[in-house]
Amino acid sequence: VNNDLGMTKSTLEPDSIKIRNIEPDGSTVRVIGKIINIGAVREFPRKDNSTGRVMSITIADETGCVNVSLWDEMVENITGGFIKINDIIDITGQAKDGSEGTQVNIGTKDSICISQESIQATIPQKKISEIKDNDSKIYLTVKVLKIGDIKTFNKKKGTGKLRNVSLGDDSGKISATFWNDKADLLSDIHIGDSLLIRNA
Repeated sequence: VNNDLGMTKSTLEPDSIKIRNIEPDGSTVRVIGKIINIGAVREFPRKDNSTGRVMSITIADETGCVNVSLWDEMVENITGGFIKINDIIDITGQAKDGSEGTQVNIGTKDSICISQESIQATIPQKKISEIKDNDSKIYLTVKVLKIGDIKTFNKKKGTGKLRNVSLGDDSGKISATFWNDKADLLSDIHIGDSLLIRNA
């Protein structure tokens, strides 16, 4: 096992496959893709009273994109700054059927490392007019039309924040709500700016 830069890579691994060829049958797969989205870390209690951690990222190649769940120590590859948005990574994990379709789970016995391969990532962007109720994993390139003020609200653990924004493209307009730290990011955004919204 190679632990350079905090990442792990198995010395025995299958041949890599394209994302569109991943079958959610529990088998071990190896995939090379570009990171197009990084989610937040979620902690959860285990039966032995220890705390587990999981983080979801999205990777893409020229055939599509897939969610990847990093578990426990594997989360450190992201939080430690070893891997970031737009990096190309080589992963080995278990392909399963998740809540949003096929996903790859990477646990402590699996592998993840930076790849030197060149990948043309296909990001599944939509037009505003194509968005339907309950759509997820939406990618949009839009212009900012109007920015609302930050509003605060009480929640179980402290105070939350939100900001409503009007966005548009050549197919229509849509209202979007930015929550918590994403609401703060809009302080540096102005009306007329273009935004790439990932995984909404």
